[in-house]
Amino acid sequence: MNFIIRNEDWPLIKAAVKFGEWLRKQDISIEQKEKVDKLINALNSLPKPTIGLNADYGLHILEKSPEGIDIDRSWYVCMYPAE
Repeated sequence: MNFIIRNEDWPLIKAAVKFGEWLRKQDISIEQKEKVDKLINALNSLPKPTIGLNADYGLHILEKSPEGIDIDRSWYVCMYPAE
């Protein structure tokens, strides 16, 4: 059974793929690139499910504002099997 993907979902899915492509170009390990590739391939295969996929990628930035306040920013793309 395929996922139900609404028309308004596709731009977000395409952005998730682009984010993964950008991450792949960063200084990350071969193992990390392979994990990113698996999730990119799964996103590109939608609406068909990728059976058994349990993957995510993203980045986390922690910085201080000029006022000295901690700013925590995270962006992640995740696909996990339903329980």
